[in-house]
Amino acid sequence: EQLANIAMRQLFFFFCFTEDMLLPKPSKPLKNISALKRDLDARAKNEWYRATFRLPKDERLDGHTDCTLWTPFNKIHILGQMFVSNNYICFASKAEEACHLIIPLREVTIVEKADSSSILPSPLSIST
Repeated sequence: EQLANIAMRQLFFFFCFTEDMLLPKPSKPLKNISALKRDLDARAKNEWYRATFRLPKDERLDGHTDCTLWTPFNKIHILGQMFVSNNYICFASKAEEACHLIIPLREVTIVEKADSSSILPSPLSIST
């Protein structure tokens, strides 16, 4: 058991394992398993977000929601999810490889609510 502990420490220290210090740590031991699961799920979702959109390591996912994206080149709505972080708005389509979009917030000039319809109940218009 001691050899296994030493081997694990060496792996962590010598192979560039770095703890993500920006993610919140519980201030007291978690008594509820569901709270621990939520924390682990949030960390996994954040890692997936950064890997999928190839974003910097310090980028943190603030939230995501189901949405559609209007693609003017083929004039259709694509179902997917919108992800928002401090520096980016990203879109990933539900269909694999149909569409990925990354919009740096520094390039966004206007975000406004567009006219709603029965098809699109809460549309947003993002201008760059």
